[in-house]
Amino acid sequence: MSNQLIEKKKELKVLLSILSFAYLSIFIFFLYHAYLRLTHHYELTAAEGINLGFAKLLSQNKPIYSNIHDEPKYNINSYPPIFTVFMTFLFPFAGKTLFTGRIISLISSFLVGFIIFKILTKKTNNKLIGYTFALASFSIHYVFFWALSSRPDFLALLCSFTGIFYFLLFLEKFKKYKKKNSYYYLSILFFVLAFYTKQDFIAAPIATFLFLFVKHRKLSYRFLLHMIVAGLIPFLIINLLTNWQFLFHVFVYNVISFWEFPTYFVYGFITTSLVFFVFSLNFLLNKPLSLFSFYFLISLLIMFLHLPRAGIGSNIFLELFAIIIVLTGLTVSNLKRTPMILVAVILLILQIPLSISGGNLGSSFIDNLNYINDGFIQNLELEKKISDYVNKSDGNVLLEFPGYSIKNNVMTPLDIYKIYTLESTGVISRNELYEYCIQKNFSMIISFEDLESIKGIKNCIDDKYTLVETITMIFYPDFRFNIGPEALRKIKIYELAIAQ
Repeated sequence: MSNQLIEKKKELKVLLSILSFAYLSIFIFFLYHAYLRLTHHYELTAAEGINLGFAKLLSQNKPIYSNIHDEPKYNINSYPPIFTVFMTFLFPFAGKTLFTGRIISLISSFLVGFIIFKILTKKTNNKLIGYTFALASFSIHYVFFWALSSRPDFLALLCSFTGIFYFLLFLEKFKKYKKKNSYYYLSILFFVLAFYTKQDFIAAPIATFLFLFVKHRKLSYRFLLHMIVAGLIPFLIINLLTNWQFLFHVFVYNVISFWEFPTYFVYGFITTSLVFFVFSLNFLLNKPLSLFSFYFLISLLIMFLHLPRAGIGSNIFLELFAIIIVLTGLTVSNLKRTPMILVAVILLILQIPLSISGGNLGSSFIDNLNYINDGFIQNLELEKKISDYVNKSDGNVLLEFPGYSIKNNVMTPLDIYKIYTLESTGVISRNELYEYCIQKNFSMIISFEDLESIKGIKNCIDDKYTLVETITMIFYPDFRFNIGPEALRKIKIYELAIAQ
């Protein structure tokens, strides 16, 4: 090995070590944030309470996919069953609280980082590249938010990336022996598991099929057949067990309904990941037919298709972000000259403040760091106040964030955004929702701003309820583009008016 090559490797190691130290600092901050989130008793998204509610139903041997017109009405379960089953399995060990779902997501996020490390180490033959960009996967606000959320996103992402990893191992052996091996079937298994954890995670198998179609056409047809068969078997079993309600809940009731096109999500994603995205585009231009290029493009397309959906969150970026982390690692490893590597490292370090702040352009880096954690402490007293309202209520309570009611064993979960979708698409009429609200005779309705966008519920509130108190608390959003630490959320508490 020439002295020049040895010197270049030393320089690369020094520069990557500086970058990895920067990412390690953010990862330590992530761990502190994880502690705050795991010990926080109240939900940060409505879905956390909804998922907890369905896991509790399953633990009581009650159906989690039932006819929405039967009692309890409008109980829509938007997700396939795997995450719910995981939560139920862990209840005896972790308790029937939000902690259970959050610890599943946190462990999944660590394992996603580990898979990124394994993929990059295998592709670059450089453990420092793998280590650096595995840490980089924890440097973004979206990961801070969703990796500690009681939702199926990170478990599904783990399954997708594990499937991709096993497919890469399969390709390695296939090139030598020209026949399928166990890694091939493991990749299919994990792609199916990803789909039955969260149905949006279909980019990996589609990308794998397209890659095989270009490189190994005969094998691509077999892969497609195996994926269809492997996917259909659990689909038929679950539907037969639920009298086809699984189909309605997870697919029919999840139709796209235009809430709004959140351009701020797009701007936020660009500012949050600009440097990573540019490196990924460079990889795409140089290797347009690689597996990860197909994965990048399909994931990008799926992201844009999801943007108009009611109640959409920045979790739609998670898979794409994990992919561009890998592509950035591959791009940096291919840089030949030290000055280019130095520029790449500087750009990636400069990206860190924007990444951790969710692309926020309106606050300082220190303000954004404080904001990530301070809200939990400052909101605790107000959240306890909401919980006390629910505890003291005489009857059922309708909440936009149902975790308060589930925690207090008041009623089963309601997905406000799915009810909005069904109202706007005509599956449930405004009149039906109005009558439902009247008949339930809720002793209290608590709105976190979006509940009143459902016209049938809003009309019921106007006719039968009196505003008792408005509680203002810090809003900890899953997106941060141009939202400063002063962002607040108004929670309106309504009580049933005295009968006239």
